[in-house]
Amino acid sequence: MDNYLLQPSIKSFGHSGCEIRLVQKDNGYKIQKKSSDSSYNSRLLAQINKQIDFVDEHLNTPRIYNMWEEDGLLVAEMEYINAADFICYMEVKPVDEVLWLIERLCGYILSKVELYPLGIPSKTIIHEKLESVKRGIFNNPLTSELTSLVPDEGSLTPMPLGQCHGDLTFSNILITRESR
Repeated sequence: MDNYLLQPSIKSFGHSGCEIRLVQKDNGYKIQKKSSDSSYNSRLLAQINKQIDFVDEHLNTPRIYNMWEEDGLLVAEMEYINAADFICYMEVKPVDEVLWLIERLCGYILSKVELYPLGIPSKTIIHEKLESVKRGIFNNPLTSELTSLVPDEGSLTPMPLGQCHGDLTFSNILITRESR
């Protein structure tokens, strides 16, 4: 039986509502991410598959060790990385170190953008993303207007279409003590 380090488990109350557990297992620590409800299983599976497929020589994503169902909910077990997220890093580091990291991150992104051909994203993809944003925003009268913001495909500006992390936010960028 897993030894849960944090009792009760930490629950994320972000858009997904997934439960995040830190467990001690196999002489180390692992993270277990459990779907918020059965309707979210397919989305969590898609995220995990994208995480498994995302390979880059300069960026590390937590390795996925195992997946299973628990009470009808998908659980993904992954590598625990002892690091601070980008927001915490910016709050405690000197400005010159933060600027150095931002320059590295921007340089990395620009080098990747140049690799992919320009194209027009599918209007369906944009519409589905706005719908997911609407589901995550509560009690805001502007959410009903979001889908009207989807432009016609003919008016969209071409952009690089290529590999995507899928959830690259400042909260999901982890920086180790060695600034890696």
